[in-house]
Amino acid sequence: MQKAKYDALMQCGIIKMEYDFVERVGKIWFPDKECCDFAGCVEWFKKIDKGVRAIMTFSGEYIDTCYYLSKKDEKWGYAPFPRIEFSAYQLSMIRDALLSESD
Repeated sequence: MQKAKYDALMQCGIIKMEYDFVERVGKIWFPDKECCDFAGCVEWFKKIDKGVRAIMTFSGEYIDTCYYLSKKDEKWGYAPFPRIEFSAYQLSMIRDALLSESD
């Protein structure tokens, strides 16, 4: 089991995170079979960059949920994913789709 630091805003343990300040996309990893609080995750990344546009969450090695800021109404939405492995290329395509939604 990987060590994780509990975060009260996320309401779960965090293993690691990445943030792309150019694309304004965050990625965050939780222990296997754990997930975060949707509103808490968005607020957590807004503390890093108020202009965050998309967040990809991972549970263990699997992508779990993607959050994105809708370009239509400026509200946050989400897209859950099945527990399957995605290649780096597939993940980049998911990221690009999220960004096109938030353009």
